[in-house]
Amino acid sequence: FLCMKNIIMIRFLFILVFCLVTLSGLAQETVFSTTVQQDTIDNVKPPTNTIKLFVENSVIIATTSAEQTMTKPVSGINAGFGLTYYHRYASMAAYGMELVFKTRKYSMRNDSSKKFPDNTHHQKEFLSLSGFALTIYHRFYFTGKKNKNAHGPLIDIGAYGMWGSFNVYYTRDDNPANSLYKYTSISKYNPKYVYPLDAGGLVRIGWEQISIFANYRLTDLIKPVYRQAPYAFNDLPRLEVGMRLVL
Repeated sequence: FLCMKNIIMIRFLFILVFCLVTLSGLAQETVFSTTVQQDTIDNVKPPTNTIKLFVENSVIIATTSAEQTMTKPVSGINAGFGLTYYHRYASMAAYGMELVFKTRKYSMRNDSSKKFPDNTHHQKEFLSLSGFALTIYHRFYFTGKKNKNAHGPLIDIGAYGMWGSFNVYYTRDDNPANSLYKYTSISKYNPKYVYPLDAGGLVRIGWEQISIFANYRLTDLIKPVYRQAPYAFNDLPRLEVGMRLVL
């Protein structure tokens, strides 16, 4: 009888230890699962959508000898303002677009090599192209922070298209001998030798609030018929360099 009682007691203790070990394992698994799930939720940040105003100033640079027969080495200062939108879909990347109204000013040469749009010299002479430009770009952030709202150094790479809806060729000459008319100015609107549409690529580097940029026009501004005899005009400078401030 005592032997049977001992066997029953041993079996009871075995079953009790087995149950305690099993419950302990289940409890550890539950805590581990809850901890991992909680960490994952904490690291997930919502996408960032931002719309802001910006202003920019730039100069146009003649980089080739052919371009320098048309304009001065540096033309400007040009101005623009617009709206920019971007969606930051990852810690180190975003994509966006912007609409800007801008003016590009090309200062003409006034020396013996002048031939655009004719060989007449003026004291002040420039071609102004104004209109709306649409830009699409992709943004890369140099700092990969978990917080997607953090603003660090960045670089934008994109493309633009511009419609020159208000183009003017302007000349001015002083009249020192004329007391009534001190100067004579002539404005020719939408000159026929210039394309109203153009497109190109862009690069920006800096911070969201302030950055420097370079636009390079890929299409021609002077129409083909005026690139041949008897006109034989070269194309206008393609490189534009400037600074942009986001408000």
